[in-house]
This record gives sequence, structure tokens and C-alpha cells, in this order.
Amino acid sequence: MRLKRFVTAVICGVMLISGGDIGRIVTYANENTETNTEDAGETLEINKDNFPDDVLRAYLIKEFDEDGNGKINPEKVNYISINGDGNEEKVKSLEGIELLQNLNTIAVENSNLTDIDISSNKELNWLELSNNMIEEIDISHNPELMWFDISFNPVKEINIDGNEMLHMSNSASYFTVMIDETQSIKSKNKCINVEIRVAQKSGTIELDKYNFDSEYLYDVLQEAEESISKDVLSFDKAANTITYDFTGLKKSDYNNYLYNNKICNFGEETGSVSIYKSTYEEYDDSNISCIIYGRRSETDWSIPLWGFESQRRLNIVYQASYSSQIKEKTEEMYRLYNPNSGEHFYTANATERDNLVGYGWRYEGVGWNAPVKSDFPVYRLYNPNAGDHHYTTSVDEKDNLVSLGWKYEGIGWYSTGTDGQALLRLYNPNATGAGAHHYTTSVDEKDNLVSLGWKYEGIGWYGGK
Repeated sequence: MRLKRFVTAVICGVMLISGGDIGRIVTYANENTETNTEDAGETLEINKDNFPDDVLRAYLIKEFDEDGNGKINPEKVNYISINGDGNEEKVKSLEGIELLQNLNTIAVENSNLTDIDISSNKELNWLELSNNMIEEIDISHNPELMWFDISFNPVKEINIDGNEMLHMSNSASYFTVMIDETQSIKSKNKCINVEIRVAQKSGTIELDKYNFDSEYLYDVLQEAEESISKDVLSFDKAANTITYDFTGLKKSDYNNYLYNNKICNFGEETGSVSIYKSTYEEYDDSNISCIIYGRRSETDWSIPLWGFESQRRLNIVYQASYSSQIKEKTEEMYRLYNPNSGEHFYTANATERDNLVGYGWRYEGVGWNAPVKSDFPVYRLYNPNAGDHHYTTSVDEKDNLVSLGWKYEGIGWYSTGTDGQALLRLYNPNATGAGAHHYTTSVDEKDNLVSLGWKYEGIGWYGGK
């Protein structure tokens, strides 16, 4: 695919791109230069104008500058693979990839990307972006995309509409999206291939959160319960959840999928369940994967992972490194104040924050950073009579308030447990409505409120350091 010219300058073969950044200069080699190995197509200079990121430029020169002249043939660049793990310098921007329209693979992991524009990369079919700082991503312009890993990024909701591979229409198409359990999937079509990376060896997967087409797997799971203890794997069709527990498994319970030894195989009509340790090393219980494969008919099946034909797959993956990555992720907790009721309110949801500001609440900034996931949830409750919110890590306190008419609104956020930045809890005995409790990280604010008659009730929970 040749790079399309829009406006050609006379001097130095300079081209002005009209689209994207207006006025951006893209520099090409002079067309009268001596023929070399890059002359099969138009050559592109590897400079700061075309590729502002230092790490990306160095990578392109190393991988594709065949003549060492600082130029590449963009038609020959069909992949970018950079892993920043352990490197002091990490990729911060992929600006310039729109000039590389033959890219079919982008794998930039463990780096510092905050955004990415792949709208011009129509040939892209493999996209791995785990462990970056991306908050939004649009894949609606990439109809060939089949593998998408966005795990361990701040983006909460992944919209994968517009991808033709998403919904199985024939036996040769598939789409796999890899996320971590703190994220969710938005799509008009049901997802059929999802890998969820979890932080604990046991837990419950809410399939609705991932818009997963679980009908493919129910028959498999029902038969699986006859061969696998329900303590290991069970499902609730009404709630559309799968509960897993890898903690009780022994070495003899695992089969390495590389040798096609499945712990359960229920024939051609339903599918199979494979539980295996995804490591070549000695069994250390740090890498566990449970893959559930489903199918509907003999023409609707393939070899999972390698066949890539019409597979229906849910993969629940626990890995020690994933666990630490999930637990290290934090999110900003926004603090708001209602001048009419005197209530302070806390949320990690920017939309909820903005809506409240629209109703007259005052945004007071970020109160603290909370872990995106941990073993210590902070429960959120609402009193419909007083219009007040309350937050607690205590299940007993939560249940008691519910019995008194409070509405439980779910987990508001998570605490780090007993380590981190303390959130100090105070109570106003004179409050007759909303705003009876207040939470702050500031000792000065706490002391000031105590001097005004508030009662200090101790540490409510802990935020990230």
C-alpha cells in the first residue's frame, strides 16, 4: 500500500499532510537520489517531524533502515514490537504510525503510552498494548483486527463496536479481546472469545460485564461439573456468572495443553474444559489458566489457540505477575461538596462527578488514590430519607444499615488493607440530615473538625501511597 500524497513541496521532497495534525510536515527522500535497497517504494525519513518519540525512532532505524541512511520504505514496515519492561527509556507516543499503513502488528507493552490513533492502519490485525497508561481507544476503523490486548491500562470500558471480526459469521473468523478484571466491554454484538486476567486464585466472573455470549458454554460447563468438583468450577445461569477456585488444585490436577491432555473433554457436540499451568518450569502454582471451549455443531469447532477457526472461548487466567499489576493499579477518587446539604461525596466515576457539578455540587479535587482492585472493598450506602451517603469496609455495619432502611449501592472503591494513606473518619453528632460523616487524609482538617465538635472515629480505610 503506497503512502498517498496530498500536497507536494518542491524543495527536499517535503509533503504536507492535510488530515490529522494540520500543518504537520512529512519528510521524504529526494526522488533523484541514487537507487538503493529501499527504492522498491517511496522512502520516508526517520526524523522528529515524522516520528517525535525517540524510542520509536531508534526502533525503526534498527529494524528497517537497511542502508543506514536514516530512511525507510514505509511499505516494508508491517510490524512494531517494543517491550519496555526493564528499560529506562519507554515509548511515550506512536505518532507517525499513520504513515505506516501496511502495519499488521503493533505490540507495545510495558511502556508509557497515554493514547494511540490507529484509524489509518486498516490492515492491523494484532494489537497488544498491555501495561500502558491509555485512557481511551477506538478500534472501529480496524475491520481486520482479530487480537486485542488492552489489559492493565486505565481505560475502564472498552468499546469494540465496528469490528467485523467480533461476531462469528463464518467458520474462518474470530476475535479475541484480552482484558483484566477491572475493565469491562461495551459492544452491540456479543463477545465470543474473551481472556480475563484475574488477581486472585478464586472469585466470580460476571459475564454480563464482558458482554460475553455464554450460551455457547453452558452445555460444556454443565457437563464439566460432573467431572470437575464444583469447588473448582461452577456456574449460575440465572446470574450469568462463573465461579472458579484454583487454590485447592494439586499438581496431578493439571494438564499441560501443549500435549493436548485436557482435564475434561466432552466430545464433538459440546466442547471441553482445560485447566493447565501456563509455564514450562516446575509447578509453582503461580500461573494457572482455565479455558472453556464451546461449540454448536461439527462445522462450528476448531483447534483452540492454534486453529483460530470458529472457536468460542472463555479463558480465566491467574498469574502472579498479573496479580501484582492489578493490585498496583490505582484510580483517582474525586471529592465533592454539596453546599445545600453539607454532604461530602466521593467517587472514582468522572461522569458521576461531572453530573453532580452540573447539579450545583462543588468539585474539591482529588481526595486520594484508591487501588483499582484489592481484597478490601469499601461499601457505599445511601439513606433515602436523609439524602446521605455512607462508606464502610465493615460488612456488619453495611448489613446493619441496610436493615435500618439504607440502600446498598455496591462497592464504591477498594482499600489497600492496613497499609497506605489513611482515610480518617469523623462524625458530626449535631447533623440532622446529610453530611453526618466526613473522610479526609488531612490531619489538619481532622483536628479542625474535632475542635468544632466532630468526633474522630479512627481510620476508615487506606488509599494508595
